Amino acid sequence: MPRGNITVSTISGEAYELTDRNSPDILDPINSVKDHSFLNKVTPQDKGRMAEHWRQYSSGNITPGNDDQAFEQFRDSIHNGDTLVFLQSSELDAAAVNSQVGSSQSNSSIDSSPIDSQDQVRKNQQKESKQSSFSSYSIKQSDSEDSMSPDSDKHKAERWQQYQERGGEWNYERWSNVYERNMLKAREAHKAVDDYHKTLGWGKREQTVDTVVDGEVHARRLDIADIGDLRGIEFKTGYQTANQANLWEIRRDASLVDSGWDIEWVFAEQPSKPLIESLESAGINYRIGV
Repeated sequence: MPRGNITVSTISGEAYELTDRNSPDILDPINSVKDHSFLNKVTPQDKGRMAEHWRQYSSGNITPGNDDQAFEQFRDSIHNGDTLVFLQSSELDAAAVNSQVGSSQSNSSIDSSPIDSQDQVRKNQQKESKQSSFSSYSIKQSDSEDSMSPDSDKHKAERWQQYQERGGEWNYERWSNVYERNMLKAREAHKAVDDYHKTLGWGKREQTVDTVVDGEVHARRLDIADIGDLRGIEFKTGYQTANQANLWEIRRDASLVDSGWDIEWVFAEQPSKPLIESLESAGINYRIGV
């Protein structure tokens, strides 16, 4: 699949995220959607977006205007398993989602029609059943992260065990290669946050606070925070998309903002448009470039 993620919607209201199977953003490949019949119901607009995305990022030589050919190649990459599909949300979630984020104010104005607003809601939120499962896993990770060094053999062994317990189908060599790449990215990201923290003159690194989402208390670990002054920063390196992990962080940060916190996301490079829209909908400030 071409580099980067793309979110598409069907005429019946479901939203799906299409992701390169080797993307480090994928938390759990086994949760990918195996039923690809939704491709027959992708909106004409998003079918065109998929074709354009394929032409822009794939190595194939497809001339502009050949949308059908580009779309077919994109669809083949899904059927072949090179592209993984994750359900983001369905139209049934719209009312509940709207009640959660309707009072949040955007930090910059954008023009949108009612249809655009529904698409934005679908991009910004996860289907509740999937989100609940992901939330539990996220907290399980957060609770255990401080118990061992991320680069230790014990850490790797525990992550491998967790992957197997969740039904992971990869063999150890394949899983290990992805793990090592993720650890390298984590080390580079950690240094980038340390460097940025030194320029601020306030706050402490890796501060964990409690926040309430849907009536339940969840932990939120901020890259930089001054808990007394209710200020926090989430620092992002690399190309960032509206993936599961980021959307879950946004939900918790939106709760912090509602309780009086000043939260800012800082991106080292330009993030995806759906991710920016999600931050704006949640009333979270952001900065691009450091």
